[in-house]
Amino acid sequence: MVICLLALFGIIYLIFWLTDLSVIKINRTEVTGAKTIAFEEVASTTVKLLEGRYFFMVPRANVLFYPKKKIVESITSSYPQIESISIKLKDLNTVQVTIKERSADALWCTKIQVQSEHDGKSLENCYKFDSTGLIYLTHSFATSTPSGFIKFFGKLPEGNPVGMIYSSPERIKKLLDFSKKIFTKGLVVTSFEEKEDGELEVMLFGGTQRLLISGESDFSVALANFQTIIEDPSFGGIDGFSKIDYVDLRYGNKVIYKIKSASVVK
Repeated sequence: MVICLLALFGIIYLIFWLTDLSVIKINRTEVTGAKTIAFEEVASTTVKLLEGRYFFMVPRANVLFYPKKKIVESITSSYPQIESISIKLKDLNTVQVTIKERSADALWCTKIQVQSEHDGKSLENCYKFDSTGLIYLTHSFATSTPSGFIKFFGKLPEGNPVGMIYSSPERIKKLLDFSKKIFTKGLVVTSFEEKEDGELEVMLFGGTQRLLISGESDFSVALANFQTIIEDPSFGGIDGFSKIDYVDLRYGNKVIYKIKSASVVK
């Protein structure tokens, strides 16, 4: 019995000693690919998860037993802007964390009314979202050009939208494709605003002309009708937009456009 106990303690000590050898313990963390995330924060999270032992015996920093899955889950849950992350051993003492951040396709924005002593004005809080529709990061106008992204307004409930899905990937693609095709006609879409009835108000560069479309419409039909209006001699082509308040493309082949003092049906 005594011999068995001694043998057991001997095995435990051997495991403790072998797994604690410095030549097979992680003591360095390298982080690559991070753009908006501080390298130090990712490294710190990784180091903390490598501290301690399993069952008071095997070090978590041992290259054979380090908690790779837990590190991935912890970092990913802390930073919604991460699209993918990989963790691998660079050598027997170094773990390498490689991050790929999401690429913004557009901005989701909300307007905030600010009341000053003399009047009120509207400010915008904007957040980046990617092709999947996931809103993942606050957008800073101090470091990015405001006109670099199309803005989307409405649809989501109040509160912090980070982690929410704005819309389906298919619908986002259709709307952005629509804006690109409008651009080929010589106009720039700056924003889409979702109305409570599901319809969309499309603002053009300059902020004074609008396109009205159904949120679930066939955008190819709307675009064809838009082209028809532009080619109408009485409209005046692209230059004719200077006198227009809006073009309404919600009614199939019937197009309504409002000159700043009247309405015309085509």
